[in-house]
Amino acid sequence: MNFQQWLDVSSSKRVFLGSIILALSYYLSAKVGLVLSVKPDYISVLWIPNAVLLTSLLVTPYRYWIFFLIAIIPAELAADIPEGISIKMSAGFIIADWIEVLIAASLVKKLTKDEFKFHQLNHLIVFICAAVLMGPFYAAFPGAFINWWLSSQGPSFWSRWIMWFMGDALTHLTVTSTLFVWLKYRYLGQRSREPVLFYSELTVLITLIILSVHIALVGETGMILSSPARFLLPMPFLLWAAVRFGPRTIFTASFFITIISVWNTSHGYGIFSGSTPPENVFNLQCYLMISLTPFMFLSILMEEQKINRDQIRINESQFRELADFLPQAIFEIDLESRFTFVNQSAFNQFKYTPEDIDSGRYTALDMIAAQDQELAAQNIIKVIQGEDVGLKEYIALRKDNVTFPCLIRASRIVRERKTIGLRGFLIDISELKNMEAYIKESEARYDQIIQFSPVGIFEVDLEKRRFISVNDVMCGYTGYSEKELLTIDPAELLTDGSQKTLEKLLEDLFAGKPVASPVEYKIRARNKQEFQVLVNYRFHYENGHPKRASALVSDITAIRRAEEERRILETQLVQAQKMESLGTLAGGIAHDFNNLLTGIHGNISLIKLDTDYR
Repeated sequence: MNFQQWLDVSSSKRVFLGSIILALSYYLSAKVGLVLSVKPDYISVLWIPNAVLLTSLLVTPYRYWIFFLIAIIPAELAADIPEGISIKMSAGFIIADWIEVLIAASLVKKLTKDEFKFHQLNHLIVFICAAVLMGPFYAAFPGAFINWWLSSQGPSFWSRWIMWFMGDALTHLTVTSTLFVWLKYRYLGQRSREPVLFYSELTVLITLIILSVHIALVGETGMILSSPARFLLPMPFLLWAAVRFGPRTIFTASFFITIISVWNTSHGYGIFSGSTPPENVFNLQCYLMISLTPFMFLSILMEEQKINRDQIRINESQFRELADFLPQAIFEIDLESRFTFVNQSAFNQFKYTPEDIDSGRYTALDMIAAQDQELAAQNIIKVIQGEDVGLKEYIALRKDNVTFPCLIRASRIVRERKTIGLRGFLIDISELKNMEAYIKESEARYDQIIQFSPVGIFEVDLEKRRFISVNDVMCGYTGYSEKELLTIDPAELLTDGSQKTLEKLLEDLFAGKPVASPVEYKIRARNKQEFQVLVNYRFHYENGHPKRASALVSDITAIRRAEEERRILETQLVQAQKMESLGTLAGGIAHDFNNLLTGIHGNISLIKLDTDYR
């Protein structure tokens, strides 16, 4: 993606508005920071502009950073020049601030994988190391050098370095953290508490914190609170805030405590006002950082625990919902075989109530029929000892004494390397058993049909050229037993001519050509007797290739013999019909010839009579 594509209209508007808001916020906070600075060095006790800039970088993508860094230049100059700060010094301050926020923001986003949050303890540690320590540490060198170089009078370089480092470290610890939690942190302090009670408690807490801070850090030293214990007065209320209200409240309280105490100390008020201004400021900064940091850690730790507990509750709820959704019974038992958890399917299958299970009167063995209880007890011991017994079948016993077959698998529950119980599931296999019985009955009926069928039935493996199954009729046809037929190549039962017919059929079948059915073969039985059969095939395919065939075999020897006899009789009949026709023809010819002879004989007789008369 090039620069023009990246800087689309919507992004440019966001960058422009964000830069304007950042510049204005930076300018206003810089004016406050200059008020809180040590004159005439202008090193602020609490440099809030860096907190504003660092927060902006933490909540925005890397590609916007350059615009924000440029936006603070006019804001810094506009705040510094009216205060008498030279342009050179102001430019040096800008460069030092850039170094500080870039180091801090880059390390925080990199080490938290761009998912920086203030409700994880490791993220707080990263923030303190990167933003509170490393960023100010490296930025203090150029910042203190520019200030020392351009200011001929005042503290030494290292005094200025310490002032810069402590001021920016305190700023990020209290101000940056507060800005971030209000911008990006999802507040979880109220949770399920009543709003009236929640805000009432919060109001009382804020009042007590302000009062304790005023007495401990701002007010004049009295006779009662003149001891060092005065510094500890706000601590119980900070503890209250950390435990009851979480990070947002403790960071906000720390911010206001810092602002109030720094303002008073920088103006010569409060208990940190007895020495020189740099010493007073340093003592206050050390006090605030040492006293506030533990409560920040505590609030994050408490919040992380709350989030973890909430997540555990959510996971537990999801687990229970999922367990109740499953059709199988899910259970957990302790080492005494008493139930610690069962899902709804278990209640439905065994007809027990939650009160029955919670009472502890029933154990896992009470759910097993008497004949299987000893086996179940042995398997429980094996599982507790770490052995995997696998899926076992038992006869389960319901509360109403109705039994049903089931499968159970269990594994041990280990906590801190110690077995505390078992977890498993139960499957009701009543329907499966009924189905198995039905299948066996169907197979028996099928076998009876096959065995008592009047025709031969066989199944053959086309690749191995071996019978898979044959019925008794096939044994009767061939004279071989079933065991013998299962080891014979079907072609061995055929005559030479029929073997050629079979080979041609198989060749066409494996070539994918259409195969005619039924096919007539001549079988040679074990006793060398030959007879003719008609075979009807049904071919079974796997992945498009013929794998096996089922066939019905009908003995048509008698039919073919009858057809031959019929053919002979028909031939004889035709011959007889021919002879009959010939006889009829001969009789007709003789009759006609006899008629002619009668006429001739009569005429001859007349001639003879006439001759005799003369």
